[in-house]
Amino acid sequence: LARFRAELQGVFGDRRVAEVASLLGSFLGFEMAESPLSRALSMKPEQGAELARAVLCRFLEQDALTRPLVIVVEDLQEADEESLVLLETLASELGEAPILMVATARPDLLVRRPGFCRESGSSARVELGPLPRRALDAICRDRLGAEEVAVELLDRAAVESGGSPYLLEQLLDVYRQHGILAAQTASDGVVDWCFDAERASREHMALTREEASEMRLSALSPAERDVLARGAVFGGVFWTGGVVALGRLGGAPADEAAVFAPDSAIAEINAILERLAERDYLVRLPESLLEGETAWGFRHALEQTLVEAAVAPELGRRRRAFAAQWLESRKGPAREERLEALAHLYEGAGDSRRAAYCYITAANDARARMLLDRAHVLYVAALRLLDIDDAVAKMDALYAVGDVSARLGRTREAVGHFGEMLRLAWRLDLPAKGGAAHGRLGRLHHTLGAPKQARWHRERARQLCEVAVCGPCLAGARSDIG
Repeated sequence: LARFRAELQGVFGDRRVAEVASLLGSFLGFEMAESPLSRALSMKPEQGAELARAVLCRFLEQDALTRPLVIVVEDLQEADEESLVLLETLASELGEAPILMVATARPDLLVRRPGFCRESGSSARVELGPLPRRALDAICRDRLGAEEVAVELLDRAAVESGGSPYLLEQLLDVYRQHGILAAQTASDGVVDWCFDAERASREHMALTREEASEMRLSALSPAERDVLARGAVFGGVFWTGGVVALGRLGGAPADEAAVFAPDSAIAEINAILERLAERDYLVRLPESLLEGETAWGFRHALEQTLVEAAVAPELGRRRRAFAAQWLESRKGPAREERLEALAHLYEGAGDSRRAAYCYITAANDARARMLLDRAHVLYVAALRLLDIDDAVAKMDALYAVGDVSARLGRTREAVGHFGEMLRLAWRLDLPAKGGAAHGRLGRLHHTLGAPKQARWHRERARQLCEVAVCGPCLAGARSDIG
């Protein structure tokens, strides 16, 4: 606790850090003595949490003034929801400070939070796919210190590692521990590696979750793996009809005369799905978003990721585009879950504009049902895909996400959204929209304790509303000034 207070004093340059310590101490689990501020905020915990986040941002920004700051957070898949929300808030509110935040996570996190790290223009998500065969072979040779390595070893290592360099190194170590891979030194000092391919295929060795998943998948027949790959196109949840439709992509009816004649492939796919459920690859879901369609989910998210990664990129893109058309043509409520699934498919197919409009429609639905956190994620996903070609839609989405951010207590983030909306309104020469943006900026600066800026924005809102001859807008601006 003494070190904690000393760091606060060093960063803020002020010995009177009791109130700041009481706000920041909660992030570290300190039980701080009660202060006048903590008593005042005890009746309004939401305001206290917002203020604590704002002070934390200020602390990091101030610390970064001395020298650039790098924050590294690992294994985010183990984090609780409160910590994830805090990290997202920091990423969106730190502004122009010289701070780099690097977070690592397994794909499991994206099952819980598909939109994580895509919620602001200053963040980027890098998804690491499997290494190509050439790189895996190079790692094998480097790890063993040999120019020539048995082809059987390279083939088996490439398959069992799933393209992961970590698993590849682990696999080589296990092969050596079990005597499957043995070194022999020749008279000239050159090390030659002998690989017992027959024994390697006979013995079962599970190293980690990734290797275990790859081994389970390798036990599938080509037809079973193809069915899983088609289902993985839709994400963690898919439907029998979608798998059937993707099997017909680029194909032709068995009977050209009677196109909708009984199709034996449907019964075969149903049988495969049932077997996969019995073997714990899939689970049949009790409810479905689509009328008359059986919904399935992957039992293990990692297996879905591995199956999807094995599909050729161009085939994956074509399948996502066709899957989006299939999903859009089905009966069912146009709720945000279905619209978000559509958006993911269109985005994966390279159709950013359709994806953005699906995200916006989904966000509007979530916002109408007061699911503000969901709406925020969906609006931000849409903004990431919209450009100047969709300036009107982007401007409306900026207003909506600014409003949602303000309601969620993300005041600084809301300022950024309304500021961008204001610039778009200027480009399109829409004084009424500009007045609306200035009006909201005035309220936000008032919340942040900046009365001069708040007054300036409200005056600008009044002037623009007078230019636009917008009665309701002008009345609201005058009311705000009052």
